[in-house]
Amino acid sequence: NKQVTIASDGTAYVKTGDIPAEWLRDASAQVRPYLFFAKDDPQVQSLPRGIIARMAKYIQLDPYANAFTLDYRVWEQKYELDSLAYPITLSWTYWKQTGDTSVFSRDLSLAFDKTLDTMEREQDHPRNSRYMHKELEQAGKGNPVAYTGMIWSGFRPSDDACKYNYLIPSEMMAVVALGELEQIERDVYHNLIKAQRARALRDEVQTGIQTYGLVFTPQYGYVYAYEVDGQGNSILMDDANIPSLLSAPYLGYTKSTSFVYKNTRKFLLSKDNPTYYVGKVARGIG
Repeated sequence: NKQVTIASDGTAYVKTGDIPAEWLRDASAQVRPYLFFAKDDPQVQSLPRGIIARMAKYIQLDPYANAFTLDYRVWEQKYELDSLAYPITLSWTYWKQTGDTSVFSRDLSLAFDKTLDTMEREQDHPRNSRYMHKELEQAGKGNPVAYTGMIWSGFRPSDDACKYNYLIPSEMMAVVALGELEQIERDVYHNLIKAQRARALRDEVQTGIQTYGLVFTPQYGYVYAYEVDGQGNSILMDDANIPSLLSAPYLGYTKSTSFVYKNTRKFLLSKDNPTYYVGKVARGIG
């Protein structure tokens, strides 16, 4: 249900299903399998290159938007932390698979600047951010949060509004992406100041996850929460989209053998998880 258009500016536009817009997340996830065949095939290489080039322009246009049109307009401005992490991981994976650094243009560098600025600003959302959306609670502002070092997100990967705005799966993805951005800034752009900023932010988010994102349950021990507010409130569940808690090893955040991950997985694949569904022929997270 995805359609790729090569635009007049040479970039590649990925239409999401029957909606005439491109989502940063969906387009990144859709092209990812091709990266592993790109090394030996110039034709396959050209597709991710064109998609990354377009994303660089999108993020410069509005780092708070999650979806854009073919003619570079904002389609939907649901600020989702994972939407900023996906293009970093896509370009980093492309580089590592092909050895080709040509994707790291000035445009992409400016997009990464916007990404870093936005993530740093949203670490202290109540004081530093003016972002609002009509679907968020508290008249579009979202529920109150405490400072945790993590990055505030308005919406989940499902495009549903967060209840508590530190969304742990997206924080996990941000930790991985910021580690990749540090490497890109250091080894490709040779900008040690930006590399250090990415690393410092990564460390703060990681500390925040480990400090605020773990919840003790009598039955499962310590598990990762889905969302927290830094004030003691949390939601224990998961979503079927990626990033999710279940996909933490796939994201590269943790190992599947990790103690807390195993506890979390056990909880998520049980009827104690309110988003775990069991039917006559299938069961799983929905």
